[in-house]
Amino acid sequence: MIQNYFKITLRNLNKRRAYAFINVFGLAVGVAACLVIGKYVEFETSYDGFHANAKNIYRVVSSFYTDGAKDSYTGYDLGPTLLNEIPEIKKFARTHGNSSVVSFVNEQKKEVRFYEQKILAADSSFLELFTFRFVIGNSTALYNPNSIVLTQSIATKYFGKSDPIGKELELHDNWPGLYIVTAVIDDVPANSHFEIDLIMPLHNVLQSEHYRNTNQRWDNFKTYVETYKDSEQASLQSKIPGLIKKYRGNDKAINAKSELQFQPLLDIHYSPDLQNQGTHRTKIYFFVVVAIFILMIAWINYINLATARAMERAREVGVKKALGVLRTQLISQFIFESLLINFISILFALFLAWLAIPLLNSIVGRSLAFDLAQPPFWILLGALFLAGSLAAGFYPAFVLSSFRTTEVIKGKIMKSRSGLSLRSGLVVFQFASSLVLIVGTFVVFKQLRFMEGQEKYLTTNQILVVKGPEVTAREKLSGQMMSFKNELLQLSTVDKVAISFNVPASDPSMSSGIRKLGNPVEENRIGDSYWAGPDFMELYQIPLVAGKFWDARIESEMDQVIVNEEAVRVFRLGTNIDALKEKLIMLGDTFSILGVVKNHHWNSLKHVQKPMVFRAAKSADGNVSVRLTGDNQLAIDQIKQTYSASFPGETFSYYFMDDSYQRLYDAEQQFGKLFSSFSILAILIGCLGLWGLASFAMLTRMKEISIRKVLGASANSILFLLTGQFLKPILIGSAIAYPLVWFGANKWLEQFPYRINVSIDQFIIPLAILISIALLTISRQILQTTKVNPVDSLKNE
Repeated sequence: MIQNYFKITLRNLNKRRAYAFINVFGLAVGVAACLVIGKYVEFETSYDGFHANAKNIYRVVSSFYTDGAKDSYTGYDLGPTLLNEIPEIKKFARTHGNSSVVSFVNEQKKEVRFYEQKILAADSSFLELFTFRFVIGNSTALYNPNSIVLTQSIATKYFGKSDPIGKELELHDNWPGLYIVTAVIDDVPANSHFEIDLIMPLHNVLQSEHYRNTNQRWDNFKTYVETYKDSEQASLQSKIPGLIKKYRGNDKAINAKSELQFQPLLDIHYSPDLQNQGTHRTKIYFFVVVAIFILMIAWINYINLATARAMERAREVGVKKALGVLRTQLISQFIFESLLINFISILFALFLAWLAIPLLNSIVGRSLAFDLAQPPFWILLGALFLAGSLAAGFYPAFVLSSFRTTEVIKGKIMKSRSGLSLRSGLVVFQFASSLVLIVGTFVVFKQLRFMEGQEKYLTTNQILVVKGPEVTAREKLSGQMMSFKNELLQLSTVDKVAISFNVPASDPSMSSGIRKLGNPVEENRIGDSYWAGPDFMELYQIPLVAGKFWDARIESEMDQVIVNEEAVRVFRLGTNIDALKEKLIMLGDTFSILGVVKNHHWNSLKHVQKPMVFRAAKSADGNVSVRLTGDNQLAIDQIKQTYSASFPGETFSYYFMDDSYQRLYDAEQQFGKLFSSFSILAILIGCLGLWGLASFAMLTRMKEISIRKVLGASANSILFLLTGQFLKPILIGSAIAYPLVWFGANKWLEQFPYRINVSIDQFIIPLAILISIALLTISRQILQTTKVNPVDSLKNE
């Protein structure tokens, strides 16, 4: 019997090749899109899950110094305190980011230097708390204060195939010293919130003068704790109020709400606002919804096309019933047909997904690939196959097998009101889904254009940023940098040059408590500090609203600070003019205010405006910003030549500020590209469904249209009647879609402090687009129907 079903199915598919192609293509695109989205979602939801005790590890989040805003940085003393005070905690580990010039003597007895930015200082318990695979060594590798652990890539980069264990590395910046390689670990997986190339003991950081011999508290450690298996987050959290009261008492050094929270390790990736790269959960949910919509549209498309062919299959069913074929056998035949079509679609989908993965990687900047050896992949594929075969095959099978023998042999099919209702509901769902995706795409790109188009109140155009030397001796650097700056100013392609530690689109040097002189300590507010050269403000054309910029010739001015308007407001300095008469207390020192600059967007519009305090950089160190005047390529060549002469042996590295600023919106650009790409696929599949609907409608209403023409109805009136039939489900679909879109769009926009308002045009334009697509899709079938000769349709009546 199965062999007979197989032959019948192939015969039917061969008879209607166009129908077969549309069915297979629609289902294949739907399944392929789900596989690709599934791979992306699987990766995004797998972060830090490879650690053996991931479910029992938490990062401590603080709001001690941030006016209620969460911060992932804490003090160095928090970890030991938590271990001593909270019995649920098994162990802790603290980390501190670091960067340094790393040097070693190679086998040829020559000194080799590299500048490494991904150095992590960590407690010796770090390698026990987290699970990294050791190539050489074990979790005790950080017990010695002078030990250092390398990743496989760094070990190969430094020593090639030689055994790195026991080799000496020297760190020159930030806690310098000689370190001995004690272990090598695999490269940290891409789905980790850690970015590590080297791991050094935290011991040397804690013993440095920076932390032991000053009264200033620095909260720039990240603290992780592991709990016993029977512990719960709520239990941990309940101990915090008492602990804070015990150790902080009535401390009002910072006027902020004192809180600690235990953030599960598996949630860290979903909080990109807490000083780490990540993805908001909302974004992932959106793509899951898109995948469901695409798959449902593909299945509905199959149902519509199958029922549209009911007239052709009716006589086949009638003859078989007359010959004694049972309804259950007919249902089995049509289900088998669905299984075979879905199986062919699955094979085609695998090919399409394989082609699409590189495109996905180019958008999200990852190296994702389908792992055919993993059971989850085949489970997902099998689930899509079975669900698609049954969901899309049952309804057509029951409809086609329900035709009465006498009626179908006479060429008549009894209409089922319930069947029409279900089909109409499915079509409405198609339109609603398509509209949700179109409106969503429209909102994403409108928000992106809004952020990119806002006035930044600083210039990024034609500004080249040259990264400062990395391996040049620190004691010689300042003089060489000033010489380099003066030589650049002699170039015809250079307008202005400024040296600064901070540049736009980067983080501040520090955040600390700041208050107006004369105010009590509890008036402290959080402000961001930046170091910039005297030419910095003019080069970036940041508007001055009061006072003046630094003059390097006046030494007293170099000790004063420049603040933005938000700092004037937050620190309660009065008007911008009044602020020039005030002084600020910051880190125990007192500073006069030289000038006030306009609030400008140092970072993207994803960040709220913060109080900014600019301090004059007296030593020439950091980045060199160069405003160009003419041919960019010529300027780059000239600057590179000058750089190489000024800093022999250094690597010339540069970028354009415009590009750096644009990268701030990479996540939104990626989201927009992915969302629009999958939306186009959904609309493409939906168009096939519309074609099926139009075919079905024209077949079932052919005699009605012929009678109307005989009675004198014009072609235009019939065209209007048939077109209205398709506008009705679009309007119903829009009524269903709009509340969903309104909620989803506002939910997504909540992450932006500067955002568009969801307005009526964002619904009207997508609706007009959907109606246009629908009419273009069905116009040919409708026009052909209106031209049919009534005699051909009614001659058998």
